[in-house]
Amino acid sequence: MQQILSEQLDIVHLADIARELSVSPQVINNWKNRNKIPYKYVKIIRKIENQSSANNEIKDSGYEFLKQLGQVNNSNIQEEDDIDFKEDLKKIILVAYKLFKEKYKVIVSVTFAFMLVSTIYVLFFAPIIFQTTVSIIPSGGESKSSNISGVASQFGINLGSNSQTDIGSTDLIPDLIKSRSLLYSLLNRKFNIYNDEKKILLLQYLADDEDFSSNKESHKREASMLLSNMISITKNKKNDILKITVSMNNAKLVYEVALAVVEEIDKIQKRITLSRVKEKLSFISNRMENISIDLVNAEEDLKKFRQNNRNIIGSPGLLLEEDRLKRELVSLERVYTTLKSQYEITRIEEIGSSKLIMILDEPEIPVMRLSPKRKSSVLTAGFFGFFISIFLTYFSSFIIDIYREIRS
Repeated sequence: MQQILSEQLDIVHLADIARELSVSPQVINNWKNRNKIPYKYVKIIRKIENQSSANNEIKDSGYEFLKQLGQVNNSNIQEEDDIDFKEDLKKIILVAYKLFKEKYKVIVSVTFAFMLVSTIYVLFFAPIIFQTTVSIIPSGGESKSSNISGVASQFGINLGSNSQTDIGSTDLIPDLIKSRSLLYSLLNRKFNIYNDEKKILLLQYLADDEDFSSNKESHKREASMLLSNMISITKNKKNDILKITVSMNNAKLVYEVALAVVEEIDKIQKRITLSRVKEKLSFISNRMENISIDLVNAEEDLKKFRQNNRNIIGSPGLLLEEDRLKRELVSLERVYTTLKSQYEITRIEEIGSSKLIMILDEPEIPVMRLSPKRKSSVLTAGFFGFFISIFLTYFSSFIIDIYREIRS
């Protein structure tokens, strides 16, 4: 093989052969020791040999040498690859065993140190986190007062199209939860946190500052950001079910805050809905006043027409005029009746608006903490400590050997 590559490609050293065949020099050395090469590389060398034979540039001895090295057929390819992998794995295991045997004190000490630090952290410094989840179903759908918008559009006034985002839609609720209005409302609520029948503001609990009242606004902004990170919401891709997850360091508090989030969402939705209803009531009331005036005028016009024209049977023009006045009066009566019915419906909606969200699964007081997981944390630290110590000892030995070679 070396003769063929030397004559054809001017390659002499094993490193050059390895570069030409896209393998490492160690692989070439293994082939040389076993006096065998994998079949796929034999095909590459044969291709070079065939090109050289066409130009009569390779001697028969080179071809014979190739045949001796190419004593591998297709059935041996997988076997050769398995042998290489097993030998590499064996070398890695032997190196690790040799390092452990020589530096076991260092390896054990580093591993123990990692586990000790992890144990101290999870016992005394790691924050304790409890988590609970509440599942809700928003009502969504079309607005109950969509008919009012239709009536208003007949008079050229826009109260919002039916495609407007509904306050109970699944797309709007995540933004409501992260809004400052909801977060500030939660911070201003009192909770029985320490089971001593004394309720304190959630803002005071999260601020955790004795000088709380001196800089309340600053504490409120910081606490709202902290609370926002404690609340997360996920939506089921197949339906409209939303899951609100709250994570805090107190099992009872995390349960109460989860319920409070749902209550505050409902309050905000009702407040926005009530504002919209009042706006629509104002519009309907104004239109009813205007239509009532127009209706009285239309009735007076028809009355005067009939008083001034007692006998209109023989006059087609007067009959047409009477029909026009009647149509206008009937049209105004229908509009007034529709507005009156919609006004009563909106009044009912204002007084007894239903919830826009329903609780599917109530939150539960968590029994087990979410984190820290002490056993898994310590075992993970020991695992990483062991392999880091192996790496450090191998690297240090490698550096020492290089230094000795340079000094020698």
